Amino acid sequence: MRAALRNRLLAATMPLLVPCLLAAGCGGAETTADAEERAGAVALVAPHSKAPTRTTVYFLADNGTVPLGVRRDLMRRPNVPTVRLALEELLAGPTAAERGNGLDTAIPAETKIRSLRIEPRAKGTEAYVDLSGLPAAADAVSKARVMTQVARTLIGLNDIERVRLRVDGRAWALWDLQGNVRDDPIDYERLRGFFHICTAARGTEAMPGDCFTALP
Repeated sequence: MRAALRNRLLAATMPLLVPCLLAAGCGGAETTADAEERAGAVALVAPHSKAPTRTTVYFLADNGTVPLGVRRDLMRRPNVPTVRLALEELLAGPTAAERGNGLDTAIPAETKIRSLRIEPRAKGTEAYVDLSGLPAAADAVSKARVMTQVARTLIGLNDIERVRLRVDGRAWALWDLQGNVRDDPIDYERLRGFFHICTAARGTEAMPGDCFTALP
């Protein structure tokens, strides 16, 4: 009687066992379809993928007193580093909707990229950014705004730790005590010094007027 019961159970389970064995074992080796699906997933993250990458570009908020980062999708182009794509987005300025929400930029619309060079250093990579269209006679607050927007947008991309800003091939930064334009790299340590940097209010010598803080 037990033998008959065992035979009936075996007959009932055979339709389930045969497809499993034909498929190289239940939970065993992957099928061709599985392998193709896995290969497709790997292809999505291939180094030369044309899928967009997301980054943050920095504009100005609160009437230009602080920077504010907004997310952008960068469309990859062959042999174009991410840092250049981000710089292009920065120079394009805020969208109409973003301007309607109070965002602005200190970078004039006519500003163009003359060159962009990335140089690895023993103590971190530097980016040399040469632009055209920035005003030569900009005051300290205007320069601090532009320097902050560029540096905060680029630092961290392509391992960049510092940015040197030029306009038409010449250093474009703040001045030393003798009135000469300095050629110091811009990093987060320098940006900390742009804390509540102000010009004097019109008609006064001591009252703060136009102010800006790089790292609020």
